Amino acid sequence: MSEPNEEYEIQHVFDHALAELMSRDLALKRSGRASELVVDASLPRLEGNRHRMRQIIEYLLDNAFRYSLDGTPVRARARLEYEGRGEELVVEIEDEGVGIATEHHQEIFAPLWRVDSSTTRDTDGIGLSLHIARQMAQGMGGSLRVRSTLGEGSTFVLRVPAVRAAGELE
Repeated sequence: MSEPNEEYEIQHVFDHALAELMSRDLALKRSGRASELVVDASLPRLEGNRHRMRQIIEYLLDNAFRYSLDGTPVRARARLEYEGRGEELVVEIEDEGVGIATEHHQEIFAPLWRVDSSTTRDTDGIGLSLHIARQMAQGMGGSLRVRSTLGEGSTFVLRVPAVRAAGELE
């Protein structure tokens, strides 16, 4: 059974994803970890699968908080870009964490795959969220990729077709 498309504002999707994450992770809430959310103020209301979009953003934020260094912010940005196929919603989640070696950039999206190193061994999780997030992005006609340098942090880039809600001008 497919989920219905509905109108949403990406700012609200981010807010709900962050609130859900904080409600489940009391240690994160108590830590007062900073997050910087930058959503282009001119972004229109969109139409699509709001629930899946929130899940993907929640997974990416959770991942960024898990692997970022204490005291460093997690940044989230959203904007529209015009590509040859039409408008795309581009969401970037960036951390200043441990980073991922280039040779692991594709492996991290495999189910149950985790980097086994001294910097990540004690981090909770079983290695499914990035796989699920990528599958959901692809199911929405989009993509999920990573840019990362070991020791410098990671940026996950979600791209999905953007459908403006009825009444929203281009």
